[in-house]
Amino acid sequence: NSARAWTVTLARTGKQVRLNNAVEFESSARVQVSEAVAGDIVGLYDTGNFQIGDSIYAGKRKLEFPPLPEFTPELFMRVSPKNVMKQKSFHKGMNQLVQEGAVQLYRNYQTDDYILGAVGQLQ
Repeated sequence: NSARAWTVTLARTGKQVRLNNAVEFESSARVQVSEAVAGDIVGLYDTGNFQIGDSIYAGKRKLEFPPLPEFTPELFMRVSPKNVMKQKSFHKGMNQLVQEGAVQLYRNYQTDDYILGAVGQLQ
């Protein structure tokens, strides 16, 4: 298989996205692929376009699945940056965790504290 870029549509936004260097996982090896079918597990390099649960499709027929369920958090932890000068990096990291679906972020507006909520214990 010669690897080539795919142009697909991201169902959530309707925008076309180019996928370069898609890889399939075979045992401990990564193999570049030029096509995939339902059931294939393919690794994509994300430049910030994708969110958990996104669907992509090629062609004119739109393919979209129902959203993943969100569960109510059971465990909570107050978090704050160790270094006030690194607050921007702290916020970026918190937002990334939320986008990945690992945690939910809450804010206590009386104390200005950030609180992370998770369904299960974080490792």
